[in-house]
Amino acid sequence: MILKGGDFKKGSYDEFEFRKFNQFLDKALKRKLREHQKKSAYHLYLIKNGANFSVPGSGKTAVVLAVYEKLRAEGFVNTLFVIGPPSCFGPWKYEFEQTLGREPDYRVLAGGNSTERTNEYYKFGEKIGELYLTTFQTLLNDQTHAQSFLANNGVRALLVIDEAHYIKQIDGEWAKATLSLAPYATYRYILTGTPLPKGFTDVFNMFDFLFPSYPPIDDQAKLQIESFEKQKKLSDAKSVLDSRIGP
Repeated sequence: MILKGGDFKKGSYDEFEFRKFNQFLDKALKRKLREHQKKSAYHLYLIKNGANFSVPGSGKTAVVLAVYEKLRAEGFVNTLFVIGPPSCFGPWKYEFEQTLGREPDYRVLAGGNSTERTNEYYKFGEKIGELYLTTFQTLLNDQTHAQSFLANNGVRALLVIDEAHYIKQIDGEWAKATLSLAPYATYRYILTGTPLPKGFTDVFNMFDFLFPSYPPIDDQAKLQIESFEKQKKLSDAKSVLDSRIGP
């Protein structure tokens, strides 16, 4: 799948499969995606776990929802679990309805009564929601509960980190809580329009989250990038990073 994603970025792909994918989107979605959004959606669909670093306002949420609908139709996922700042909750609920044409059966797992919130993670015998929304701060308290939810056999979650630059701090508490969920998700996506606010090292946690079993930026590469940044050799740091995440 990663190789297919790399080929697609280079313009080498199965045109018939891409056309079938677009035909599904045109038929299944209420909101018609723009051409660049269709390409972004197909790329995410191909690589399974991916990042969208498009500029703010480019429609990253709609792209993820389109891929979710395709994966849901194929039986690979049955719910969206979104971690982000509270300000993203409204847009996710709105974009869900506008893009997919139905109101989401959603659960807000942030704040409120902790007992009632915790109970939502264990309603396996009931119909699970289609959209779960929580914050980085709440996840610190609910970490083990969220793991249990995602690990349940009846849950096939597409786990999304919105505004993923919030987890850039190495060994940060928010980052560690978020990374702990990665192995339990069926698919993993990260979204942010500002992936490198301070330097190349800002993406280390993001790609550790996307590929927890085999991080593309290994320890040796991380040391090289950090060393080049300290020496102000930014082109060398970029080359190392590109060699690891470009494919």
